[in-house]
Amino acid sequence: MLRTWRRSRARRSTARAATVSPPLRRLPAGPVTPSDPGRAAATPRTLTPADRFDFEGFGQPPGTRIRPVDPTLADALAHETGELLVLWPSLAAAERGAVDIAARFKLQPAERIELPHLDRVLTVYRLASTLNAADLKSHLTLAQRDWIVDYNTRYALLEKPRLYAAGKIGLRGPVKPARTVSIGLLDTAVEQIAALRRATIARKSFLRPGEMAAASAHGTALAALLVGEDAAAGFQGVAPGCALYAAEVVRRGEARETTNVALLLRATDWLIGQRVEVINASLGGPPNRLLHELLALLVERGVPLVAAAGNDGPAASPVYPAAYPDALAVTATDALDRVYAQANQGAYVDLSAPGVDLWVPGGAAGRYVSGTSFAAALVTGAVALHLAVNAAPATSVEAALCRSARDLGRIGRDPVFGCGLLQLGAQHRALR
Repeated sequence: MLRTWRRSRARRSTARAATVSPPLRRLPAGPVTPSDPGRAAATPRTLTPADRFDFEGFGQPPGTRIRPVDPTLADALAHETGELLVLWPSLAAAERGAVDIAARFKLQPAERIELPHLDRVLTVYRLASTLNAADLKSHLTLAQRDWIVDYNTRYALLEKPRLYAAGKIGLRGPVKPARTVSIGLLDTAVEQIAALRRATIARKSFLRPGEMAAASAHGTALAALLVGEDAAAGFQGVAPGCALYAAEVVRRGEARETTNVALLLRATDWLIGQRVEVINASLGGPPNRLLHELLALLVERGVPLVAAAGNDGPAASPVYPAAYPDALAVTATDALDRVYAQANQGAYVDLSAPGVDLWVPGGAAGRYVSGTSFAAALVTGAVALHLAVNAAPATSVEAALCRSARDLGRIGRDPVFGCGLLQLGAQHRALR
């Protein structure tokens, strides 16, 4: 199934055109005037010695100069301050590139991370500000278009917990997978709650020293939906009996809990080393070239990535990684098969699953959760069940799940529900 997972669909091309970060806007020389639309008055910027580098075009004829570009405030908040990432195909390429960058910009990498299971090397550059990172990104992108260079983009958990009166939505009947499928989870830490006591879970944190771990409720809820069992409460996850590899990548910030591309790359490399067969990513944010490359590497290894479609509303922009063609994007529905009111919509949505007022165990009485995050977990479990029966499927996992999905909304595939509501009946009957 290595190449069958990759697909090119014309009907999704518009929503997915932004597979790389948009080109940085170059500002004309001279003062800003009120006639300049969308721009506010600004004072000239003076670089300190720590900030300064050679603004001659890297790889361009001597004397070529590139005007630094001011990123928008939204861009500054969406990335790790001053960090720029370069993803290399080999250690030798990373070393050569580091020499070139050092010669031009007097800048040494802050960190070099080998990703042996992805056959890549990640280099982290830390500059004094996001403004300087934007300058360097502009130079490197223009001079070496084949280099994979981008910011260390942040991604947030796609959870918006709300209480509804719709009641519990659960799965019925015991399921025993034909074989143990390993599931990867990119999320918060996972607590050892009663519903996970019998589950096989390997946990590993990828947070750096000094980073405070995010609250574990989100990852614990996803783990329960995937592999949990609580007989006393009558609760069962989609794929109990499967093994879960939980990669802790979400840290607590001043404004919200986020992760970033560097953390996702390191964690995914570990998951591939553990031979997981499907990965759940219930998080999202802007497009990023390194994240896009990561999806392509997963395709090469035949590992589907299930991602939450987003909770920013029907008019919101696409959320990544879900909006990349190689991801399986999942939206959420309620007990009456209506789409979650805050779910993103667009041609990139592949499938629907229950994700409104889902009861999950934890604490004294459990809790109800809502969001595309939780719908994505149900689909990830369904993928694991499919792989337990179909070790080498002739068609993609998405195609198989879409064939059994129940059509919702407009007849056929649509940007609200995708190809329809996930149906687990076929997988459950095959595994009982």
